[in-house]
Amino acid sequence: MRSFLFVPADSERKLAKGPASGADGLILDLEDSVATDRKKVARGMALAYLNGADRSGPKLYVRVNALDTGLTLADLATVMQGRPDGIVFPKCVGQADLGALAKGPAPGVYDDTFKLARTVNLMASVAAGVTAYDTVYPDIRNVEGLRAEAHDARRMGYGGKIAIHPDQVAIIHEIFTPTDTEIDWARRVIATFEGNPGAGVLTMDGKMLDKPHLVLARRLVSRTGG
Repeated sequence: MRSFLFVPADSERKLAKGPASGADGLILDLEDSVATDRKKVARGMALAYLNGADRSGPKLYVRVNALDTGLTLADLATVMQGRPDGIVFPKCVGQADLGALAKGPAPGVYDDTFKLARTVNLMASVAAGVTAYDTVYPDIRNVEGLRAEAHDARRMGYGGKIAIHPDQVAIIHEIFTPTDTEIDWARRVIATFEGNPGAGVLTMDGKMLDKPHLVLARRLVSRTGG
């Protein structure tokens, strides 16, 4: 799973186009992309989509409304009948929760508080043994900005990124799919350690290898299914 695409659950057109984006997962959104007077409609449309979708395609998740809206339990009671692959938590309520006007001065540029949040999210995911997914890049037309932020996220250790527009999916896949060179390196690292069981530090191509390299190598190979 490299990419998730948000899809407003009350848009029949966007729901229909969702699988064609190529995203690994679709998030049927009942929250902030749906107007207040369309919440119940979106809920029913999400269930219908889940029941009628080709489940061999992208994984299907649902983002429910925030607890303070009074809609969360009804959202869950409805959409769980469609057996979604997962539920996405809603966002924070607003400034009362965060105490900030924006994440930073520009898309892809974060103030220190949000750098901390991004890092803590990553560390918590690693500690729990689950894949961390980077947040959305809101400037849809800024392709290079998205690419740069995705590169940063992958270097940090994120396994994928969330998209808000279908055009962002291909770039996310480009960045988060291991290259042939990386896979070759990873397989050679694994083979080197398997050939020397019990060794803590080894050498390959004149460079030192230790257990973190093995962890990284196994993670890269697992992302290819091999």
